[in-house]
Amino acid sequence: MSQLKAWCDPVDQKIKANRLTVLSADPAKRTVAIEALAKEVPNHYSSPKRVARLLKRLGKDKAAAYIEQKLPTAATSRSGDLGEILATLYVAEFTPFGVSINRLRWKDHREMAMRGEDIVAVQWDAAAGLRILKGESKSNASLSTATVTKARTALKHNNGRPTPHALSFLADRLHEQGKHDLGNEVDEVQLSKGIRRRFGTSHRGFERWIERADSWARLRAAWRSIGRSRPGSVGSLACDREREGQKYRLDVSWARRSILR
Repeated sequence: MSQLKAWCDPVDQKIKANRLTVLSADPAKRTVAIEALAKEVPNHYSSPKRVARLLKRLGKDKAAAYIEQKLPTAATSRSGDLGEILATLYVAEFTPFGVSINRLRWKDHREMAMRGEDIVAVQWDAAAGLRILKGESKSNASLSTATVTKARTALKHNNGRPTPHALSFLADRLHEQGKHDLGNEVDEVQLSKGIRRRFGTSHRGFERWIERADSWARLRAAWRSIGRSRPGSVGSLACDREREGQKYRLDVSWARRSILR
């Protein structure tokens, strides 16, 4: 998994009852960041076992083509997918919620956004039981009030809890991965116990991925060169880069921290 901390400097700010974390990548490590993302992206669109089987049967070129056919071509779709990948990796690296699903594998069309929560991650604690995180990813040119409001609206949906469909999807994937104990816990929350809210109403939002028009082409080129020789890895990119006088950065916005049980 890509280590965001290896090329990003997280800075936390407290804004009233909320926390804002800004991840700014070192411009000198831009190439490292792009290569890291190129290695990470395939696992968000297909399982490593699936790619490995294609490599064995059809070779590197066909395996790379299989992944490339899943990558969106429209700028809006590309930016949205990258934002969701970054959010998923951020949660895994910076929070205790280590179990989530790379849900882009189940997109029914590469240019269409998936329905439901962008992120539903879980953590099992022997004392506290199952803890659930609901997250929203937004990809915009600026972190405006309208963007945050839209994310908050999505997070408040279903009384601030993940939808039954999202929990069912998560449970199905956990059982498919052989994580039956955790999958059973999610089943019970969805079908029997329900989710009890603790510590107020709060969520986590992941804000702002911005890219140049040619960034995706560079990432795809990197995948062709790196992915073919070392396929099957997975990941993320956060960048604060300067090129031709233009500056780009990734902001990670956290609303009030909460645990849903």
